[in-house]
Amino acid sequence: VRATLVDKGGEPARMISQNLEKIRMKDSEEFRFYRMGVLPALEMLASKGEKFDIIFMDPPYRIVPDLARDAAELICRGDLLNDDGMLIVEHAEDNPPEYDQIALEHVRSCSYGITVLTFFKNNKEKRGIS
Repeated sequence: VRATLVDKGGEPARMISQNLEKIRMKDSEEFRFYRMGVLPALEMLASKGEKFDIIFMDPPYRIVPDLARDAAELICRGDLLNDDGMLIVEHAEDNPPEYDQIALEHVRSCSYGITVLTFFKNNKEKRGIS
């Protein structure tokens, strides 16, 4: 089991670093933390040949449509998801990703108050890849 965490900076990044230190996992094989934007991180991970079962995005809600589209494009181009992998995007109910602009198969959306988790599945057939 392994987790790759990405955050651009500020308080959330500081908290991630502190929590990894507290559980003595800061420099472990199980957790990797990159203090950078999600799009450069996806490009870097793709260049390393990384593959993931789940990619979870929790961006600022106001930028979800554009960021989810751009991230999904990099995820597909970089072949970052395993065959049955999922992209999960957290967003506000009134600002969802634009499903028709995401090159992954929309599976479902689950609401939790004003927060929604939207699930996309890696579907190489939809993307024209065999």
